Amino acid sequence: MLLAVLPDHIRDAYLNHAKQLDYSIEMVLEMALADFLDPDSLTFTDCKPQIGLPLNEEQNA
Repeated sequence: MLLAVLPDHIRDAYLNHAKQLDYSIEMVLEMALADFLDPDSLTFTDCKPQIGLPLNEEQNA
């Protein structure tokens, strides 16, 4: 995994950030790589995934 080859301080920062956002580490790394490759991609501030959450009744109508 990518985390294994990162310096300790960078790995710890990613893990802490994932914990703060309550996102998986894979999602945080994917967003970081996407931002590196395309600065106009999603950022941590505008990405609010609703993975696994049921849709509201209003959204189903």
